[in-house]
Amino acid sequence: MDEWLRSETKSETVLTMLRLMVRGLFTVEPQQLSLLFFLSYVRSGNSLEEQWGVEGAAQAFHIPGSMHQLAARMAGELGSAIVLRSPVTTVAQDSAGVTVVSAAGEWRGERVIVAVPLSLSGRISYDPALPAQRDALVQRSPMGSVIKYWVAYRQPFWRRHGWNALVESDEPPTEGFLDASPPGGDVGLIVGFIQAKMALEWTARPMAERKKRIVERIVHFLGPEGAEPIDYIDDDWPADPWTRGCYGASMGPGVLTTLGPALRAPVGRIHWAGTETSPVWSGYIEGAIRSGERAAAEAAGIEREG
Repeated sequence: MDEWLRSETKSETVLTMLRLMVRGLFTVEPQQLSLLFFLSYVRSGNSLEEQWGVEGAAQAFHIPGSMHQLAARMAGELGSAIVLRSPVTTVAQDSAGVTVVSAAGEWRGERVIVAVPLSLSGRISYDPALPAQRDALVQRSPMGSVIKYWVAYRQPFWRRHGWNALVESDEPPTEGFLDASPPGGDVGLIVGFIQAKMALEWTARPMAERKKRIVERIVHFLGPEGAEPIDYIDDDWPADPWTRGCYGASMGPGVLTTLGPALRAPVGRIHWAGTETSPVWSGYIEGAIRSGERAAAEAAGIEREG
């Protein structure tokens, strides 16, 4: 990806902005990313402008109370069918069905849908072993690296100055943040990201250390009022053993062309879901939902696109 960018422009300013865009969407450095994967990803979301835009585009939408509500309400409907704190260690299949094994017990079914990040799906033991193509794919599809942070203030003070608090920066460690305050503006909330190589440098450091540096950057851009947050929290996704990164998997040169068919192809009674497997809005919540619908229909023997 970086080679293509450098072939298209000699402007360092343009290059800086385009590299910021790549890091923002994929949370990897441009030189780690296949141009074909970039194009496939962008096409799945209609256009780069729609994926990157903040007005009438993907970055414009915010769910008050967080998207977690969707998962929580679904879990409420499913009740005891959901078993928590029971990571799967083995998936074994035979001609009659599938057995899923965890420390909490075993479950038997006709088919199974695996809907975890590609790299984590490879840490499950399969019996019989996965085909070489699928195993090679998960080895070559690492998660991106990003730390997401929230900084709370008693009020969105920047609005008094007529500012929207939307910042893009090429100065580390954070490349940008924006206003995520509740609709009523009862409190001020800044949300931002430490991405790609910077996330790998700041992961596993004390949260207090990250807070200090992030607050310094907010003060730099928005003034001294930014020095008095009432709360700070962040998600260090690269350090989380159940994600090992975010927002999704990325692929380097040659991976899609040689191993792409293994992304969605069932392995016997095992079906694959997850946003990376969706040809529509891959990497986003819509892609994840579509992939679940597709995998469920697939497991039920119903033909379905997307």
